Amino acid sequence: MKPAYRAWLKGDKKMVLVLGWMSTAEGKGFIQVAPDRWIPVEDCVVMAGTGVRDAKGELSEEIFEGDILDTSYEDADESGTEWIESHDVVKYSHEYAWWYIAGSREDYPLSELVSKAIVIGNIYANPEILAKIKDPDDRKALEQELKENSPEDAFEYFLNFGARK
Repeated sequence: MKPAYRAWLKGDKKMVLVLGWMSTAEGKGFIQVAPDRWIPVEDCVVMAGTGVRDAKGELSEEIFEGDILDTSYEDADESGTEWIESHDVVKYSHEYAWWYIAGSREDYPLSELVSKAIVIGNIYANPEILAKIKDPDDRKALEQELKENSPEDAFEYFLNFGARK
């Protein structure tokens, strides 16, 4: 499997596939985003592909770090069945060397939920998806974080403090 990467271009505010890498003799890194366009690494956020595809069947797409997945599920107990809407973010743990899904529930290995998960966006291009959080305090906290910080920092704050009270 050939590793896949994509990049969020901070200035252009768009997601692109990474076509190549290079560095200068001085150690400055660049990524190739078009046959004739190279971007300094510090002007983008590079994300790795997980190597697995979502559950869309023939229309499935590779899941990348920073993707927002619809991992909604049915919760059944003695009182009945309830549909739980859940949107979670794909992350990589360097400590445990595994891809996982972080969000409104406890963290899960990506491999446990990938057969049901569908990519619905990413934290850079679609921050409004996670802003649909039902708890008004959580929603307000996330919206404030998005105003003051990068989407990555805002979602990190939300994942650590907002949804898991």
